[in-house]
Amino acid sequence: AEAAARMTFEQAADACLAQRRSGFNSASHEATWWAPLPLHVLPTLGGRPVASIGIGDVVAVLEPIWLDKHRTATLVRGRIEAVLNWAISNEKRPGPNPAEWNDNLRHRLPAVSKAMRESDARPAVPVNDIARWYAACTAAPWPAARALQAVALTATRSIEARGMRWAELGGDVWTVPADRMKMREIHRVPISEPLLQLIEAQRKAVYDGPYRGSPLVFPSATGRELADLAVSDVMKKLHAADVAAGGGGWLDPASNAPAVPHGLRATFRIWAQEQRVDRDVAELALAHRERNAVVRAYARDDLLGLRRPVMAAWAGLLTGTTPVSTVGPE
Repeated sequence: AEAAARMTFEQAADACLAQRRSGFNSASHEATWWAPLPLHVLPTLGGRPVASIGIGDVVAVLEPIWLDKHRTATLVRGRIEAVLNWAISNEKRPGPNPAEWNDNLRHRLPAVSKAMRESDARPAVPVNDIARWYAACTAAPWPAARALQAVALTATRSIEARGMRWAELGGDVWTVPADRMKMREIHRVPISEPLLQLIEAQRKAVYDGPYRGSPLVFPSATGRELADLAVSDVMKKLHAADVAAGGGGWLDPASNAPAVPHGLRATFRIWAQEQRVDRDVAELALAHRERNAVVRAYARDDLLGLRRPVMAAWAGLLTGTTPVSTVGPE
């Protein structure tokens, strides 16, 4: 009983994961299941005795993301529930489970619309299959596939990569102006070697094409900025072509839905977690804004120097040009 009282939530989560491991169909599937815990739960509940966690503790974790990242919050709630169910079943804490939804959390958390429930549903390419996906994207003949390569290499949003301008490129940094960013803050992206090669190939293609002088790195066939649909269609075509050739396509391990462009950012985030990349470095690479206004006011450094080797390693994974290695702390 004393040992059970000392068990922390993180220890229970590790044990729960070990018990579930045989049911995962790949290392990527396991990483996807685990990823919400270190991102959203362990910083708050990890060191707490698993027997002491109550509904108020669960609500405190979920409330900050419940409305604007509802799908993520739903996954987080499910992971907490699974860990606490393991603890209850193994007599590490008493029931009932404070993370249960029916007749419990549904009365403590705000109702959400269907749009909110689906707002951050972004099926991702499994990490262990991302290099094969990138090779297929690189081989694709459609101009929009080049923009999709940039989305993958930079882990930026589709609209940011599609709108990349020559004037934004300087040396080994791509500087996206604030008016093109979701958070309305300048975002600097280190240019990896594969990204540089892609940009130089586009320079030649644009110069030799009908839109010489275009300010866009990835202009459409009409010279305008590529539509979001054009890049999404490439993703669908890549999946369909792989399935037609006898492959499995690229399905999100959690939802089993075909991956979409925005899901490439989720793939990057899962990979970064697997590689033990510092959370702040990974969040800055994704241009996620710090929620705490006080912390944000003091966090002036965008950690470009620390992000550079991370993006180089990520690009190496995509292109197969460098071995996969740990880029986080030893």
